[in-house]
Amino acid sequence: MKKQVIFKIIIAIFPILFILTFELAFRLFNLFPQIPLFIQDINQNRITLNSTVGERYFNKKSIPVPNIYPQTFSYKKSDDTFRIFCLGGSTTAGFPYEMTVPFPQQLKFMLEHDYPEKKFEVINLGLSAVNSFTVLDWIPEVVKQEPDLVIIYMGHNEFYGAYGAASSISLGNSGRLSRFMLKMQKVRLYNGMKSLANSFRPDNSNMDVTLMEKIVKDRNIPIDSKLRDVTYKNYADNLEIILAKLKKKEIPVVMGNLVSNLQDQSPLDQNDEIFKNAETLEDFIKAKDQDEIPFRAPSQINSIIKEKSRKHGVNYVNLDQEFKNKSTDGIPGDKFFCDHLHPNPVGYHLMAKGFYNQIIKKNIIVKPVKQNLGNNPLFVTKLDWEIGGLRVFKLEQKWPFYNNEAQYSGYKILDNQKVLEIAEEFLFQHHIWGKSHSDLAEYYEGIGENYLASKEYEAVLSMYPEKLDYHLKLIDNAKKSNQWKLLETHATKALTLTSVKGMLYYNIAQSQRNQGKIESAFGNLQKSLDSKEISRDNLAYIFYLKALILSDIRQFDEARKILEVIIQEDPDFAAAKILLNQINK
Repeated sequence: MKKQVIFKIIIAIFPILFILTFELAFRLFNLFPQIPLFIQDINQNRITLNSTVGERYFNKKSIPVPNIYPQTFSYKKSDDTFRIFCLGGSTTAGFPYEMTVPFPQQLKFMLEHDYPEKKFEVINLGLSAVNSFTVLDWIPEVVKQEPDLVIIYMGHNEFYGAYGAASSISLGNSGRLSRFMLKMQKVRLYNGMKSLANSFRPDNSNMDVTLMEKIVKDRNIPIDSKLRDVTYKNYADNLEIILAKLKKKEIPVVMGNLVSNLQDQSPLDQNDEIFKNAETLEDFIKAKDQDEIPFRAPSQINSIIKEKSRKHGVNYVNLDQEFKNKSTDGIPGDKFFCDHLHPNPVGYHLMAKGFYNQIIKKNIIVKPVKQNLGNNPLFVTKLDWEIGGLRVFKLEQKWPFYNNEAQYSGYKILDNQKVLEIAEEFLFQHHIWGKSHSDLAEYYEGIGENYLASKEYEAVLSMYPEKLDYHLKLIDNAKKSNQWKLLETHATKALTLTSVKGMLYYNIAQSQRNQGKIESAFGNLQKSLDSKEISRDNLAYIFYLKALILSDIRQFDEARKILEVIIQEDPDFAAAKILLNQINK
């Protein structure tokens, strides 16, 4: 009897020992780890977002996996750094635009402008086609990075996003099961078995099919469908857990409710009788809420956001009302949106302002001495609009809008042919955003449009402030277009990037003289003269500027002496001759 009991115990324990043995072996040899959200480089004091983290949720053999931009931030946060993480789906990511347009980046620009003495790290964790399950999965990793604030904007993807009840990437309708399976990705043996199974799968990833088409299992979801109730419950439960975890860690949270295109987007299920006859805001909301293809979140999602925010003391931003307040007749439409729910650059800027104002209102950051948000998106040019326009055009040729091939011959140019050409090169050839703006800047320089060229270089430098060559190009174009404040700003920034400073001081002095800052101009001009690397030709220009400043303050004798020396050394210096004649008269 005793032997039988021991035998049964061994039989029961054996599978556990088998699993533990493999798990320990996989960990020992670092096999099949969970795909990380963050990649740490301690030696470089840097953490980088893992661009392929989407492969946690999407099988690249069957779906075009969305990427996250590999943004970096410091491994060790300094005392003067304020770190913000922004969590959500494609709207948080900034689709269909790049780099400067997403609301997290616009928010960073606003904060940096109003708090020049402080360092801000605004990390954009937006990823297309994910929902609250993914955000919940990331929270423990985000908490470890010592955020000073978490901003959440999510809810449009709850039906069709990864692990959504109507998604092709689903584990059924059970939120508990989905959450459990996401936790299982921390187990090496589970990941190994998953990898083995995927190795036998055929490659069915058709890149001509949009992500929207691929992730959908149940296309139409009737209003009274059980899937709706399940989805609302899963969203509420996930949000409850997310907010509770952040509250426990005493991390401030700002959460916005959702916005979408009401006035200019008919229901995607083509049942648009209500929409056709809509006159009031309530009519348009009803048409959206009864859409059986709910890519635009129904009003119930916003109700859950408001209720959970109140319960957990979260700083709630009524973005929906912000958009209504700024919209014609109070009904949001194409003025702020590029498609059914993604804002255009003006809309993304409006979102950023909403979050910024809430941050100030709730004293998460002390109110700045001077606040200047403006109404236009910062460091966004016509090229960014065109890139977004091309992406939306492709999206809207496919389900659930149409079912056509994306023939770009039907695309309507937003600005001009050259901007379109460079946008197409970016999308279909090199995918290097900075190069595209630089190419357009060089085109503008070639046709003498120096003001427009400077705006392209400004955009690049807003994202890559360490690039000295672009500062120098911007300085040249700002000078030619009389943008003296811009010239002073970037010549001052360039000083920190090079040991060759002479002509930078000269440019600063020139800009200050044209702004009426005579005393400062004199000081920087002297620094320019003291620089050892100044060439003979450049020296003549520096002395000529000194003569100009002396004549400004009516020290004509001193100015005359300098000009006479310049002309003696260089008889062809026409500007010096003209100024000398003016002084002599």
